[in-house]
Amino acid sequence: MSTTVGYEQRKALKPHTCDWCATHIIAGETYQRWMWIDGRDAIPTKVHLDCLAAIDRERGNFVDDEWTPGERKRGMTMDETEAQRD
Repeated sequence: MSTTVGYEQRKALKPHTCDWCATHIIAGETYQRWMWIDGRDAIPTKVHLDCLAAIDRERGNFVDDEWTPGERKRGMTMDETEAQRD
């Protein structure tokens, strides 16, 4: 079972990739950061603030808190992303 630690908002000093939508977090943009801890593995996670809001909206649909970066569009849940494709 995994756990999360170190929730904090930061202002990007350099470009990063959002772990939700797989698009750029540009330098100067505020983003949310935390660490997934799973056994001995510590995985840093960085997301746009609007992607964080999508995570909160989608959280009830998660079996666990794992997802594949880029499956969803920026700021959208999976349902919202699929509805836009239709």
